[in-house]
Amino acid sequence: MGFITVEFYAENLTLRAGGVSNTCAVVRLITTPLITQ
Repeated sequence: MGFITVEFYAENLTLRAGGVSNTCAVVRLITTPLITQ
């Protein structure tokens, strides 16, 4: 039971971290052209 919880928690963390980095990449893609104009 403990192992499953730890694995699930680790997967949740990586998913969250991936989502954050993806959001940052999208924001950068959108803002970079606006800043350079």
